[in-house]
Amino acid sequence: PDTVRVDGVLVGGARLGWPEGARENEIPDWIVFSGMIRTAVIRAGEPGLRPLLGALDELGFVALDAGEIVASFSRHLMAAFHEWSDTGFGSIASRWLDRLPRKGDEHAELAGNGDLLISHTASHGLRERRSLPEALARPSWLDPMTGTPWL
Repeated sequence: PDTVRVDGVLVGGARLGWPEGARENEIPDWIVFSGMIRTAVIRAGEPGLRPLLGALDELGFVALDAGEIVASFSRHLMAAFHEWSDTGFGSIASRWLDRLPRKGDEHAELAGNGDLLISHTASHGLRERRSLPEALARPSWLDPMTGTPWL
């Protein structure tokens, strides 16, 4: 849930922070969102040598303005918070799940606590449960050895 991909290519990621000891079923006193998006790659070799990692300029984006990217993202984030407040999380979750890559007859849904539940449509049996807190604790877009974005 923490990566930013364009056409399957990893171009960035996001992190959430909240007070230590905050309870899952209560609104925290504060929350911090941070994000990174790679607009250009310098001295990283040919994109074909790293087909799953890249930058917006390599994917055909032109005239990139970091301020406009932040402003656009902020507008979408605030609109999503407004929708969540007005109508609940269901429609937001549905749009996110629609974008989630699946294999074969997999079916995905979100548990009440945000965990991702994956099952097979034919068997209706739970195949996998991915913990949201665990996913947020270890950013998948950062190299664990260096703490820097994968490249």
